[in-house]
Amino acid sequence: MRGIIMFPESGDWEIIVKGAEGVRISLEDILVINDEKAEDGFEEFNTPLESRYNATKYRLKIDYFQAKGQNVGLELYWKGPSMSSKTIIPESAYTTP
Repeated sequence: MRGIIMFPESGDWEIIVKGAEGVRISLEDILVINDEKAEDGFEEFNTPLESRYNATKYRLKIDYFQAKGQNVGLELYWKGPSMSSKTIIPESAYTTP
């Protein structure tokens, strides 16, 4: 998946992805999540550290790995400076390049 993501405010953000297989996520060509596991199950992968992002648009790239016959699923969450818990990233935060 390729697109643009817009952070609604500047500050420290955490990107969280839940998936049944491996996933790589890059922002502005910087790899922020890299987990190439191929296991059956639904796991959560987090950015290693919280990262500071400005309230602007960033190029987003998601590579998802799915083994044949495994559970299927991918959910993308974020937790921002004014959020007490993670929340699924709303559709309004994404655009196409």
